[in-house]
Order: sequence, then C-alpha cells, then structure tokens
Amino acid sequence: MLYHYVYFGGPFTTPYSASFPMNPDGDLGPRTTLNVGFNGFGMPSLASLWGLTLSPYRGLFTYSPVPIIAVYALARRIRDRSNVCRLEWRIILAVFLFQILFNSAMETFWSGGYVGGAVI
Repeated sequence: MLYHYVYFGGPFTTPYSASFPMNPDGDLGPRTTLNVGFNGFGMPSLASLWGLTLSPYRGLFTYSPVPIIAVYALARRIRDRSNVCRLEWRIILAVFLFQILFNSAMETFWSGGYVGGAVI
C-alpha cells in the first residue's frame, strides 16, 4: 500500500487507473472511461458480451468456433438425468459463464491491440 501511495497518490489507487490503453478504434490517447465503476469495472453490457463472444473484431466464437460445440455438449450433459456428474458439469458451466460476465464488466474488454481472441 505504501508503494501505491508513493507512485500513484493513494493506497488504494492502482496502476490500472494510470494506464493509457489502446481504444478499440486504434488511437493511444488517455481514456477517461477507465474511471467507470471501480478502476474500469462496471456492469456487463450487451455490447461487451457481443464483443467477447460473436464480434468479428475479437469474438471468442469467431476466432475459435470449437467452444460453441463445447457449450452445446455441456448443456446436453447437464440435461441428461442418467449422468452421475451433473453437478460437476453445472460447476464447469457456471465458471465459464462467470468468466464471460467478469470480462464483459471490464471497460477494456477487448484487451488492447493485438490480433486474436480477447482475455478469455
């Protein structure tokens, strides 16, 4: 906390709040939207969910369509009443959905300027 106080002006101010990430449109200017919510984390939005999953820019399912089949197979496993591992499959699905929602709550969900899937 002393480090954060000395270098960033407060014990609870993080380096993330002082960063200059690349915007989705490509410019490298400082963003005032990093102050949204708590250090750039807010509520998930439909736009960020679209951007993470199906967007041609950085969508997970666009760059790697295999998870679509995995989610379908996972849903079938959960619905199968004869499967003894239904609880484990539900936990796996919950972790996957939590990760998607967590990343969509980030203001910089697109994860900077590189080619490929985002931070998922």
